[in-house]
Amino acid sequence: MHKAHGANSLLVDVRDQESAASLFDIFDFGDTWPTEVAAALLASAKTPEDVLLLETVAMQRGKKMRIFFSEAEALAWLNNR
Repeated sequence: MHKAHGANSLLVDVRDQESAASLFDIFDFGDTWPTEVAAALLASAKTPEDVLLLETVAMQRGKKMRIFFSEAEALAWLNNR
């Protein structure tokens, strides 16, 4: 969507996710994520803790990615980018 239409904001609902990618894949994902795309991940208490690691990896690599537990906060963050 980013390449085809210039979308630069993404809301990802991972509240019902039951498993996360491997640690290697999480570290690799941080390398390849476009710096111009902001992603808000909507999590819940049952979201795997590895998803929280994704935010840390992304931030360490200068990517715009944050974890939220409130949809309103996630959308506000995306709208203020």
